[in-house]
Amino acid sequence: MAPVRVVVVVVTRNSASFLPVCLESLLVSDYEDLQVVVVDNASTDATRWVLRDRFPSVDLICLDGNRGFAAAINIGLARVPPEADYAFLLNPDTRVPPALVTSLVEAMDCHPDLGVVGPLQYAYVPTGPMCHGPLNDWSRYILDRLGANEFVDQVKSLPRYGPRLADAEGLADAAFVQGSALMLRMTALRAAGIFDEQFFCFYEEVDLCRRVRLEGYRVCVHTGLGMEHLGGGSTPGASALRLRLMMRNRYYYTLTDPRFRGKVLRHLLARFAIEDLGLGRARRAARLIAFARSVTWLAMRSSAIRQRRCSYRDRLASSRTDPLAVL
Repeated sequence: MAPVRVVVVVVTRNSASFLPVCLESLLVSDYEDLQVVVVDNASTDATRWVLRDRFPSVDLICLDGNRGFAAAINIGLARVPPEADYAFLLNPDTRVPPALVTSLVEAMDCHPDLGVVGPLQYAYVPTGPMCHGPLNDWSRYILDRLGANEFVDQVKSLPRYGPRLADAEGLADAAFVQGSALMLRMTALRAAGIFDEQFFCFYEEVDLCRRVRLEGYRVCVHTGLGMEHLGGGSTPGASALRLRLMMRNRYYYTLTDPRFRGKVLRHLLARFAIEDLGLGRARRAARLIAFARSVTWLAMRSSAIRQRRCSYRDRLASSRTDPLAVL
């Protein structure tokens, strides 16, 4: 038997309504010997029953509590055999064309400096032609900011990561690839380290892409490839948990980054606070509560934040990637 080169890792949480579409699209992939690992974050719906009944070939890991995306994906990545070259992280509320995995592998094989690559994402339609709808919000966002720093909208002087346009093969440097469809070189992961579980979910892939770049690898969007992503399947858009995680993780990400210091750091934190506490916003009380809880959470982890910031500073000092210069 040929060694496994690619392992797909899917994290689920109450995903029974759309997980079958995702897995069925994977299982008709034209890439041979595709291994699929599903980590279930203590679903209370029929997710596990659906997996065991309809997809017995899938390697199912059942967690006894909701550990969050970052911890669950780390558990799934631990199942990737040492001889594997790539892990493809995929959300359950997605649908992928048959040639997608093969095309992503070919891009990785042709570019050894590519640490992370992901396709564009289109509106989700569970049946019918693939990728015939509009691009989703993340794809439009990232195409407008190719090569740009994560927070270039807040601080125009932030450095760029690469060209503003895709190359002839469709590869374009980006601040990050969304974790809903992210192919990761395992050597880059071993160099950069696994996902930071402090994030729970949201911003954990942005942090990983930052560390991958610090190790000298590129992070790219493949503008010639696409898949479909529903979005918000496991964390409803209006939930208090989603609001709090998005808020606190943006501060945590920024505070742990040694590139942001002095005037730039103060500017970013002030901009975020104004946005989070802006008067006249809907759900003002919920935002105030989320902000207060975020500040408390960050204060309790101030020592860990300093340690991680120092660790990144050491990596930055030895990085060969010039655009990551400290401001």
